[in-house]
Amino acid sequence: GLVQVSVPTDLAAQSMDRDRERQEWEGDQDRRRAEEGEHFDEEGYEFEKAQMARRHELEERRMQLDEEIHEAFRALERRDLPGLIYDQERQSLERRHRAQMEEIEDAFRAMDEKAHQYWTNRQRSETDRHMREWEEEQERRRQEEGEHFDEQAYEFEKAQMDRRRELEERRTRLDEEIHEAYRALDERHEQERQ
Repeated sequence: GLVQVSVPTDLAAQSMDRDRERQEWEGDQDRRRAEEGEHFDEEGYEFEKAQMARRHELEERRMQLDEEIHEAFRALERRDLPGLIYDQERQSLERRHRAQMEEIEDAFRAMDEKAHQYWTNRQRSETDRHMREWEEEQERRRQEEGEHFDEQAYEFEKAQMDRRRELEERRTRLDEEIHEAYRALDERHEQERQ
């Protein structure tokens, strides 16, 4: 079948929109950095900034490919080829364009997967860190309070935290299952479109 090719877009306008979006995001991050001070998530900020830059690169490449295919089709029209040769040339252009666009879509999916893994791992390490800090605080209190340390309260809180951790891990696993199901659905949809 024919490749669906979007109408050429104004690259300059798209670039300005992306610059405005990036500036707004940077403004939001600066505001959060000022509000949160030392608690601002600099690592998360750097990760998101790199993701945004990569997404913009891929979007620009997609627009560039659309421009190129339109120009290739215009050039093909100007060649005034006989029907069968024209059809073969057009199909060749469409196949090349489709392959290039699939590479971009694959890159978007890989980027989304990387982001999903990054935030899942961050959440797990944050939960582990919180549990370690709580245990350290409890041990400090146990040493400080000696026989007056409330062991029952400690055991109760520890059981609550363990339960919270189990629920958090379950939620993370369910999130991963949903993420995997969406990815499989996307792949099936891609295969059906080909």
